[in-house]
Amino acid sequence: MTAQPQKKITPTEYLALERSSLDIKHKFFDGELFDMVGAKKKITSILMPALQGN
Repeated sequence: MTAQPQKKITPTEYLALERSSLDIKHKFFDGELFDMVGAKKKITSILMPALQGN
């Protein structure tokens, strides 16, 4: 059994999908999406300003 090739997506499609994602954040690389294990939108939205010095 072999893995089926996945359709690559565009950066615009990625951004739309990421904005509509309710809880899980994704990494976009070379047209593919990868779940970011442990990276929840709620937590990263709280932590990112602190990490960026804002």
